Amino acid sequence: MVCVDEHTGRLDVAMALPLLPADRCAHVLKLRRIEDRRNSISAYLLLARALRLEHGWDDSPRLVRRHDGKPLLQGLDGIHLSLSHSGPVAACATATHPVGVDVECVAPLEEDVVQHTMSESEQRLIAASTRPEVEFARLWTMKESLFKMRRTGLTDDLPQVLAYAANCQFTSTVRPGYVLTVCEDTTNENENKQQIIYDVMTTTINEIDGRLVAKLVGQLDTLAAVEAEKAMEPAFQVENQDVLLDCTELEYIASAGLRLFLTLLKAVKSRGGKVIIKGINDDIANVFKVTGFSSLFEFE
Repeated sequence: MVCVDEHTGRLDVAMALPLLPADRCAHVLKLRRIEDRRNSISAYLLLARALRLEHGWDDSPRLVRRHDGKPLLQGLDGIHLSLSHSGPVAACATATHPVGVDVECVAPLEEDVVQHTMSESEQRLIAASTRPEVEFARLWTMKESLFKMRRTGLTDDLPQVLAYAANCQFTSTVRPGYVLTVCEDTTNENENKQQIIYDVMTTTINEIDGRLVAKLVGQLDTLAAVEAEKAMEPAFQVENQDVLLDCTELEYIASAGLRLFLTLLKAVKSRGGKVIIKGINDDIANVFKVTGFSSLFEFE
């Protein structure tokens, strides 16, 4: 499975840090640039999403480093992972066989870079393409994803590496502004049909019959909770007004989602309003019961 965040620039680092395990939080804080912190947080939360959706793993993943610096999942033997980011895009791939993922923002071509990184046949493909910058990004991500799958890093045979990519399957996707490629090992006849997940959650805000209504659709995991909190900023600012959380199409809620609901409840109550929850499914209702949230909110 491949999970993608196309808008890492929207991520609020201060809001997201408390949702991370202590060791991951410490790792993020060592990064100096805000862009690097956002990308690191997003990649980690995408990993948590992929592990939950594909492998049923609900705990926070623990990453350790191999001797070559590549990440490994502690306690999850047999699960391979690959992380990538470029510009405002981050991606994570997980599989039960070797896998590599790479994203590259499309940029104007630099001829010297093309000559030093592409074979003669690849250069001809780029020159013949109606969108040469996209073709370059496609070929580049193929090479990067291959190196990541093999865990070798960039090597001197960069121009010719794809000519020796036996037992590999590449899947490239062209998106607005960037290209994503997944490379998978087919040595053992693996089922290589990677599902790409871009969004698992949408949040819309409207005022209906005097109440502010936030409609939550999809799965409110940790990354989605960070994004939903920003989308729900108007609900945190209401004065003497009730907020209705329409959860009729909410499929799943993580602890970060519960924390978001509780934070909203405190903010709205302090301003003279109430938070009413509508339409939770049986699984979420059971989570509310177990955690004691059933006694905190009004339901309809």
